[in-house]
Amino acid sequence: MKLREQVNTTLESPIEAVSALREKYAGQYQVLDLAQGVPGFRLNPSIRDKLASKILQDDTGDYVPRAGMPSLRASLASSLSGIYQANIFSENILITNGANQAYCAAISALAAPGDEVILAVPYYFNHHSWLHLQNIKPIYLHTYPTLVPNSADADRLVTKRTKAIVVTTPGNPTGVTIPAPVVLELYKLAKRHGIALILDETYRAFSTETLPHLLFQQPNWGEHVISLYSFSKEHGMPGYRVGAAIASPYIINAMMKFSESVAVCAPRIGQEAALAVLESKNGWRVSKIEEVRKKRELTSLVFATDPGGFHLESVGAIYGWLYHPFRGEPTIAVVKRLALELGIFALPGTIFTDTDTRALRICFAGQSATAIEELGPRLRSLRTK
Repeated sequence: MKLREQVNTTLESPIEAVSALREKYAGQYQVLDLAQGVPGFRLNPSIRDKLASKILQDDTGDYVPRAGMPSLRASLASSLSGIYQANIFSENILITNGANQAYCAAISALAAPGDEVILAVPYYFNHHSWLHLQNIKPIYLHTYPTLVPNSADADRLVTKRTKAIVVTTPGNPTGVTIPAPVVLELYKLAKRHGIALILDETYRAFSTETLPHLLFQQPNWGEHVISLYSFSKEHGMPGYRVGAAIASPYIINAMMKFSESVAVCAPRIGQEAALAVLESKNGWRVSKIEEVRKKRELTSLVFATDPGGFHLESVGAIYGWLYHPFRGEPTIAVVKRLALELGIFALPGTIFTDTDTRALRICFAGQSATAIEELGPRLRSLRTK
């Protein structure tokens, strides 16, 4: 049978590609897997104990309302209201099968084949893949050299077919947090053009900003804002697959038509876990985020001297964005050499950008301090081919 062109030309899973490289590695070094975006800690053991007893209850395997468990939606709305110093209500919340599904539902509610979506570059690769699969044209908003999107640059990209602007803050892959005033400028731009600003805030808890943005304080913010959230990284529960969208009730209802068709509802046991972490004390979570912060500082220190010519352009959330020194050599080739010669597994920047900028993404959060320190000596040993 014949597959759609969009399917045949969509990026294969980069994480699986790295796994294939690992199977070929037979070197002397201990493997340093910096490819997959993992927080470096797992769900609070006390929450796991609660879930163990929850499994024994008869209703744990039942469906939940398509928008999510009412108790979870109310608890998340209350938590977000405190974080953003704004009024966010249950009807503004859609619980999804991870933040990826929230993004896909938002795009599907807004754009049709042939429409355009402005995508800040570097972008999260799944954001780009979904646009490609839906035959929606990505319009690239380059953020170099600051890695912060500029609203004036975005303004010049808007056409009659533009449906949304998509930005991630803190960034994946760059880790860069977009300053609140810049986020507000992007919102005003979206409002002026009558389009949506889709804000992926999966890594919000790892930001150094005390107030991420002021969007939820704006009158009628829901007319132009869709915020995406994930429990995965902040609470160490990526496999539970729980995300959320924060938007106006009419957008939430439109997104539900997509999410219900795909998965009916997010997994109940994951929602129970999400509710439990919201109702628990924050001390454990805060301590884990502090551990990530220390690893981030150590990563900056290790790359302060550009070991082996590798320059750390930005570091934030759980990621580092590097530029390799081998001009003229494709980045994918450098990634393979790092893997097969040094046991360092990273992702090529080419899966996050529309051009090869000699960039690599590393995730330091899942590594020990000793492993992070080992990066310097290994990178210095990599030779030009």
